[in-house]
Amino acid sequence: MRYTLLMRTKTFRQTTPVVQLALFLLLGFVLVSCATGSGSAYSSSVSGDESAAARAAAANRADDDDDDDSGGWSWDSDDSDDSDSSTVIVIEAPKPSCTVYVTGLAPGAGVFVNGSWLGKADSAGFASGKTEAGLARVEASLFGHEDWDAVVELPSWGSVTLQAYMPARPFGLAPRLAAAPRFDPGQPGLGGTARIVFEASARGSWRASVRDEDGDVVRLLGTGAVGEWPVTLSWDGRDDSGNQLAEGRYVALVEGEGQDGRHSSIELPVRIERAGVPVRASTLHGGFGGAMLAPDATVLPDLRFQTAAGLYAFVDSDLSSGEDFATRAPAWAGFRAGGLFGGLAELALSVMGVPYFGSTATVSPSSVSVAGSFKTGLVDTGAFAAALLVSGAWGSFTDPDAAGWPAAWDGPARFPGLGATFVAEARAGRSRLFASAEGHASTFYPGYDDMAWDVPGFFAWAYLRAGAEALVPLGAAGDLTLAASAAVRTEPLGGGAGFRDPLSVAAELAWYVPDSPVVISALGAGEWRGFNSWYFAGGLAAAFAW
Repeated sequence: MRYTLLMRTKTFRQTTPVVQLALFLLLGFVLVSCATGSGSAYSSSVSGDESAAARAAAANRADDDDDDDSGGWSWDSDDSDDSDSSTVIVIEAPKPSCTVYVTGLAPGAGVFVNGSWLGKADSAGFASGKTEAGLARVEASLFGHEDWDAVVELPSWGSVTLQAYMPARPFGLAPRLAAAPRFDPGQPGLGGTARIVFEASARGSWRASVRDEDGDVVRLLGTGAVGEWPVTLSWDGRDDSGNQLAEGRYVALVEGEGQDGRHSSIELPVRIERAGVPVRASTLHGGFGGAMLAPDATVLPDLRFQTAAGLYAFVDSDLSSGEDFATRAPAWAGFRAGGLFGGLAELALSVMGVPYFGSTATVSPSSVSVAGSFKTGLVDTGAFAAALLVSGAWGSFTDPDAAGWPAAWDGPARFPGLGATFVAEARAGRSRLFASAEGHASTFYPGYDDMAWDVPGFFAWAYLRAGAEALVPLGAAGDLTLAASAAVRTEPLGGGAGFRDPLSVAAELAWYVPDSPVVISALGAGEWRGFNSWYFAGGLAAAFAW
């Protein structure tokens, strides 16, 4: 309910006692109406008073136009003072409320009314609080007890007492996984562990073990307390002596005892299946699947998904362009998704932004580029694999009008255009040797300054890269991968045969955090043409692999 009083006044020196008395009586009448009226009488009173206020305001404006300062809501003022103002008084009536009392609750239970918090039950199982009147749903919940709810009509400006019933739940264990875990202990990171997740209906304790098909215990997974949150256990496929177990079926047995003395147990089947090929996480720096400068021939299987982000410092010295130790800090983020086209291809996409520091060259102070690729496998025998990537990029942190920027043609640099890459790798256990050949077409060729021929509308050239990567298991500390590579580039098509210096080198160290989807990478890349032309880039990246 709301009353609105509109008063139009001129500036006044003093208020007559008669006017003060009239205002006092009017305000008293409004307050009495708020306290005693209800239902439709409120609506009718509000409508009538608002109409009366509007008519009074209109009459006052007419009186003001006639320079008649008597009556209405106006006071005497100097004739030379023509300023006036309008005053609106809004009186909001409080919404009808009701006090709710609930007894019979489990001590500590939370009580809600229409989803809003009302209170917490004390040690005697009692809770109370005020809430809006009307039809309401009152609920109470506490882990280890049955939920309680009631739908009631809460009276206006009154109270209601409700009797709850929240019996204790019997202790029991239940799995949280819909299917039996299948995993390959040879995979790095989270892909090389089985996740065993279970929950309890009430508080208690648990102990877990892994048994083989004969029922013999091969691994003790520990003990602990269980409450309202699920418990997650990890098994790396090893026995208690640290030996890697063979492929086959196993059972994770979880036994528990509740505070009520009840016992419960569940069996969760687990299967070890060796895929043979480690599925590595990617920093997604270049917009394709693989390490920063080490593309791989493995297509991400199933519907797996990865995300990554990184940042590194980029320092170079190019005295020919008048720049000395200009610095940039490329930052990027992207994703990688597998299982496309029936598992035949994967998609990778990344976005990079690069601010410039200490630069006086004619370059954009910051810029953004987008790169992505589709990759499909051509052959995979286990010991040898090959894949084809079709890639594209939009934008770059280079400026074609600024000579010598960047000194880097590889690694941090990304150029607009299209490309196709053939990747081949030979595998030996957890290590691999890889090589790639990429053809690229762009409107800009890095470092093109020999003036041997007119600059065309676009450039086409090739990258050649080779390197090695090793995956080292660290046991309880997770897994570690180390990749190193070197690359050369050809002269632009039509600009002569042969390769153009300098040689580019790069390295990446990746740590797979144990029992976690997180992969943290340290990156390094550099080129050297001479004392007046070189660069180095180093930084960190974090990936999340599911």
